[in-house]
Amino acid sequence: MLRAGALALDLQDQRAWLASHPVDLGPKPFALLVALMQSPQRLVTKEELIETVWEGRFVSEAVLTTAMRDLRRAIGDDARQPTYIATAHGRGYRFMLAVTEQAPAEAFVNTAAPASPKPAQSRPHFGFAAAFVAMVLAAAGALWGVTQIAPSASATRARIPASIAVLPFEDLSPARDRAYFADGLSEEILNVLMGVDGLSVASRTSSFAYKDRDDLTTPAIARELGVRNVLEGTVRTDRDRVRVHVRLIEAQSGHTEWTRTYERRLSVQNLLAIQDEIASRVVNEMRGALHDELGPQNTEVRSAAAGTENLQAYELYLRARELFVARSDLARSVALAEQAVAADPRFARGWELFAAASFAKHGRPTVEAQEAVATALRLDPNLSLAHAINGVMSNYEAPYNWNGSTGELERAVTLDPTNTTALLWLAIEMHKLGYLERSQTLLERCVALDSAYDRCREHLMWVLHMRGQTDRAIAEYRTLVNHQAPPDDAILLLAFIERGDEASVQQVLQSLAHEQPMPAPVLAALRDPHADRIAARRALRTWLRASDFNKRKLFPVTLALGAYDMVYTGQGSFFPLWIPEAPEYRQSGAFKNFVREMRIDQYWREHGFPPQCRPVGDADFSCA
Repeated sequence: MLRAGALALDLQDQRAWLASHPVDLGPKPFALLVALMQSPQRLVTKEELIETVWEGRFVSEAVLTTAMRDLRRAIGDDARQPTYIATAHGRGYRFMLAVTEQAPAEAFVNTAAPASPKPAQSRPHFGFAAAFVAMVLAAAGALWGVTQIAPSASATRARIPASIAVLPFEDLSPARDRAYFADGLSEEILNVLMGVDGLSVASRTSSFAYKDRDDLTTPAIARELGVRNVLEGTVRTDRDRVRVHVRLIEAQSGHTEWTRTYERRLSVQNLLAIQDEIASRVVNEMRGALHDELGPQNTEVRSAAAGTENLQAYELYLRARELFVARSDLARSVALAEQAVAADPRFARGWELFAAASFAKHGRPTVEAQEAVATALRLDPNLSLAHAINGVMSNYEAPYNWNGSTGELERAVTLDPTNTTALLWLAIEMHKLGYLERSQTLLERCVALDSAYDRCREHLMWVLHMRGQTDRAIAEYRTLVNHQAPPDDAILLLAFIERGDEASVQQVLQSLAHEQPMPAPVLAALRDPHADRIAARRALRTWLRASDFNKRKLFPVTLALGAYDMVYTGQGSFFPLWIPEAPEYRQSGAFKNFVREMRIDQYWREHGFPPQCRPVGDADFSCA
């Protein structure tokens, strides 16, 4: 029996314990731990470990990295601040603690050694007051040496709602060239689970941010995502076979609640069957939590649907989707989507992706995108994203069609209430039309579904400020900065100036133009209403002509200086109509011209005016 701190290893029985609790280790992670503990406090090279653990067989370093990640997750060791295993980058690993040999009975005496890591715990969801009280108590304990009693696992678990994160599955194919395949499989399972009533599922954006993060244990990832369970897995495709291994992990303890390996002939039908089986088993394992906390309800799992039985078309689709989501090579994404629908012309989701990638690549509607989305909807009228794309493209250029865009986007959200892209696009249309409360509701739903979707959060910031909720808008701004996604617009610039928040003023100015800073007369006029506004407008015009950034992002400054003629019409994600610091603009002829050129007033007369506007006779209107 080997012992190091709270970690004990029974070589004869091939078992491991941490603080007297059994640790679930696979054969290779166990052999890896044995090799490291038998050579404590010295560097063990990667070559030595591969020779020892894999008995001289040729394996790639990626296989070693995977086994090490599984080992660290199982024993709760953080690669960035390790207790047991340190990484010597590019060389190997070192077991950090001294190791003693003991008889089995002795190994469990005094296991709570100071060097042992704290047991992994899921992150509870506290309200602000509870969190503050907890912080005060923790501080008191540190000052006065109070011994804290950790909550039981069941109590900690009870505070976390029925929730799960599906981490991107790892590609174990021989050439490691099918990551798109592994990602696609895990994403489809995630989408199926999102359709289960009462089950909270971490968004793709949030879960996939942990791809290739072997520096974090599964409990650590779960704490950051605030989920009760984590599903992780590996996918290996070789010739005409596919092998999928999955584990459902209870995050608080790191215990594997269920594990299963599926090996089938490689076909679309078998992939869908595997996805459905995994999703159904996950829900069955969590069914107790769902019923205990929420009462009996519908926990049925909807079936996955590829939309094609052609394996070549499906693989091309997955490769195109991976590039589209990452926005890394849109031209290649378009080409692959086009090949997918050529392989199966009745593949509706392939046509939907073809339209989306083409629209994103060109930044405007194209005949190619319009024909593709029309084909997708003809083949399957219930494709949510296809309706959303169709709606945005129908209103992108004059003559503007607000009925068409809002109708299609409403249809998209009805078909899939979890489609955050459709929620965002519909919220943008509502904001532009002046229905700010509806826009806020949609954006709050979007952020609740995907807290890592920074575009939704940025638009929520805009709308909150437009509705006079500037404190909340600033809070969203701070969150975006923490996400390393600071907004590059001036929507809050005047609010920061008014509050004397100079650090935020400088942050906004830096985000607007790195190489072409705001001219001094412009900034002076924003700070002082008595400054020379004529000189400021002259400097603003010169600056905008010489700068290559998006002029729409500067509309709040343009309106604050009274340069209404510089506010141009045309579609975009931001309209200047409802900026709270510019009530005079809404009384101007420029405002009415903008509204009429965009045909917004026609929509108002058909669907009702927003609260801040009212009709004046049969042809005029007024807005506050």
